[in-house]
Amino acid sequence: VYLILIAQLKDVKTLFRYHGAEHKVVYNFESGLPLTIKNAQNFPTQHPRCGTSFIFIIMLVTIFTHAILDSIALIFIDKLTILTRLSLHILCLPLVAGVGYEVLKFLSTRQSITFFALLSKPGLWLQNITTKNPTDLELEVSITALESAFGKTKLKNLKGQQFTAEAIG
Repeated sequence: VYLILIAQLKDVKTLFRYHGAEHKVVYNFESGLPLTIKNAQNFPTQHPRCGTSFIFIIMLVTIFTHAILDSIALIFIDKLTILTRLSLHILCLPLVAGVGYEVLKFLSTRQSITFFALLSKPGLWLQNITTKNPTDLELEVSITALESAFGKTKLKNLKGQQFTAEAIG
């Protein structure tokens, strides 16, 4: 509800268009097609490796991990206080983040398998709020950012290749 409400603000609408532009440009880049505004416009704004999907996955992993962790802790401790639970949960934060990241990577590379594509859907649906169709100017900014991040020489060497961003060294 919060995302839906703030999505109505002018500056947030602009931010979400840039977010959509980022996704379109990444898809364009990964496709092996020339990196152009026209090509980028043909790709969706939802991307399986998006941080929005990551946040959703982290929420689910956190629920399951903390439930298991609390159950195991109860075997060794008679009563779990708020302070004990908070300490355990903070200590396991790197584990939760790592598992969430691996789940995101795993699902994003298996979108052609119906079961895994379905597991990714809630994160992609959430992106319907956090990404919007960009203008050509916003795509141009995203293309420039990608070129700056990789360097034009490296991009030239990768031209025409298809891959996922994770595979770029």
